[in-house]
Amino acid sequence: MVLSECREMFADRQFQSVHITHDTLSTGWIINFRDQNGNEYPVTDIYGIACSYTTINSAKSVVQGIGDCPIDVDNTYRYFEK
Repeated sequence: MVLSECREMFADRQFQSVHITHDTLSTGWIINFRDQNGNEYPVTDIYGIACSYTTINSAKSVVQGIGDCPIDVDNTYRYFEK
C-alpha cells in the first residue's frame, strides 16, 4: 500500500506495529505495517512493488512520518547496516 493509504489506516488505528526487514534482492530495507491480527502490509509504490530504503534510519524516518508506533527491526540482517 502506498504511503497515503498507510497514513489513513494508521489514523484509523488499524495498525499496531511496524516490522522492518532486509530485502536481499535490493540489499535495502522494507517496511511492513502490522494490524491487530498479525497481518503485514508492505509499503509499496503505485504499481504495488515494495519500496526499499537504503538504511534502517531512512526506513524508520518514513515510519515516523506516518505515525508513532513500535518498530521491530529484523535483527538477522543488521550486519548489512554500516
